[in-house]
Amino acid sequence: MEVIGIHPQVIHVLATCLITHHINFVSFVYGLNKVADRKPLWEELERIRMVVKNPWLLVGDFNSVLSSGDRKNGAPTRPFEIKDFNNCCSTLGLSDLPSKGHFFTWTNNSVWSKLDRAMVDNDWLLDHPHSEAHFLPSGISDHSPCIVSMSLPSSIGKAPWRFFNMWTDHDDFIPLVQDNWQRYIRGTAQFKLRMKLKLLKADLKELNSKHYSHISSRALKAKTELKEAQSQLESSPGIKEPDTRNILSFSHLSQGSMPFRYLGIPLTAERLKVAHFEELTKKIRTYIDGWSALTLSYAGRAELIRSVLQGVECYWISIFPLPDAVCTKIVKLCHNFLWGTSSKKVAWASICHPKSEGGLGFRDLRAWNNALLAKTLWNIHAKKDTLWHKWIQRRLSRNRPLWTERKGMTRRC
Repeated sequence: MEVIGIHPQVIHVLATCLITHHINFVSFVYGLNKVADRKPLWEELERIRMVVKNPWLLVGDFNSVLSSGDRKNGAPTRPFEIKDFNNCCSTLGLSDLPSKGHFFTWTNNSVWSKLDRAMVDNDWLLDHPHSEAHFLPSGISDHSPCIVSMSLPSSIGKAPWRFFNMWTDHDDFIPLVQDNWQRYIRGTAQFKLRMKLKLLKADLKELNSKHYSHISSRALKAKTELKEAQSQLESSPGIKEPDTRNILSFSHLSQGSMPFRYLGIPLTAERLKVAHFEELTKKIRTYIDGWSALTLSYAGRAELIRSVLQGVECYWISIFPLPDAVCTKIVKLCHNFLWGTSSKKVAWASICHPKSEGGLGFRDLRAWNNALLAKTLWNIHAKKDTLWHKWIQRRLSRNRPLWTERKGMTRRC
């Protein structure tokens, strides 16, 4: 394989078939999210068409549908979304390679779309008349992987023998190897080695069949059930109660519910409420209750607030915007612990000033929360190729610029 050209949204290569020695031109496509951002992709494909002299295959995530039938649920397909892609295919003489497997190749479990394609020109169809694309179940990804075959399937021979590392953990493994290695065999050194390995192979197969075959069969069964569940979901998008029961029956998974906790953080399908932050305030209160029995100076209390309590807060406020009520409760807990009373000796805002300005150098909770969330905003802007970024773009911002302030998108911590 020889790389011919690299573009931000496509890589062109010359690929030589090791069997037929035919040279093919292959373009691996990854289209950007927005219609305007994909225009350079169509222009690049039209440019490279002028120099392509070999059968041409284009495969990858085009991030665009070709017709309204390529999407189920979600926003209706508008003409301007598909115009550029259709014009490009018409100009270049491209068509979808015959395919099998899943029709919809991307989903977020509420919208199903055909974003991934394998497209070819007429020269490819003439040179590889039996080629086809196979779109597999998505597995743990949100896209279906694609396999392009260029010839008729051949008969599969006997599966090769494989050595599994898990055998070495079995109590019988070492004695089994020793017994076979100590066998008396007549012949040359090479012949002895070959025969001992052959005999050991037979014993290891028996060991695997006796103690480990159920693992392979269970893994295969689970994989098959996952594919069946995904195929059922893909064939009839929009999950209803009977569908849910069938999928759970196929996959043997348990049905969960929200909210639940992950790494100590509450996850819910809705905006977090004050009650969801009770775990944070409870943890801070537990620390303070444990220290209350100690005789601590103001300096000691201040250091515990700075190094321990504000460290506990940092984990949460780097993920969530804290509601005003939660901020107020945390500040009150820290204030009462510092002064030993609820009466205000010094305003908390003054305590949060740097020491050079007469404060104690505490972090202002609201300002620190906003600063950490701004880092997340920057990651959303900078890490465009990550899965979570794509989810945010499509589910939350609807592919609109994140830097544009919109009603309902701002808040005061």
